[in-house]
Amino acid sequence: WFLVGLAIVAVTIGAWFFSRLSPPLPRKIYRIGFEQNPPYHFRQPDGSPGGIAYEVVSEAAQRAGIQLEWMQRQESSEAALRSGQVDLWPLVTDLPERRKFIYISRPWLQTDHFLVIREGKALPDHGFTGDVGCGSLPLHARLVRQHFPQAPSIPFPSHLEVVKAVCTGQLEVGFLGAAPAMEALRAGPPECAAVPLQAYAV
Repeated sequence: WFLVGLAIVAVTIGAWFFSRLSPPLPRKIYRIGFEQNPPYHFRQPDGSPGGIAYEVVSEAAQRAGIQLEWMQRQESSEAALRSGQVDLWPLVTDLPERRKFIYISRPWLQTDHFLVIREGKALPDHGFTGDVGCGSLPLHARLVRQHFPQAPSIPFPSHLEVVKAVCTGQLEVGFLGAAPAMEALRAGPPECAAVPLQAYAV
């Protein structure tokens, strides 16, 4: 019994000591920005934020005892963080130049980007000069330039609009994130009902 009691005392003292070393939980409310980027984060019809990133980050913050104030922003994540308008952003693409001024945590989500083209069309190469449809985020245009330096990027308000433009022949190529590309192939706009599409990871 003496040894058991000694062990309990040792554990208690150790727990107290390490609790003193642990940083206190932050008491401030952190402003976290988001934009219309479904299915990751977006404003729902009732005005509240929603999406995969919103749900995951909100749950993590609740478990850690961190208070968040979600704020929809018109500027990009990069601009909002640079200007100090927000403290956090739920999901950013990890680019080397961003690490110079943004702390980026270990990734909790990894995704690819896809080219969407009509079936039977040739896959565009690095020298492609035609229009490439993409989302409206500044990052999308930047990524299109990396893959196709000579191709103009044409922003669309939604991924379904990009796919519709490909199906109707307005565009040869659409550039989309993995989740929007898969959703478009599964249940695209009516204009795509009779137009087979293919998606290629880039």
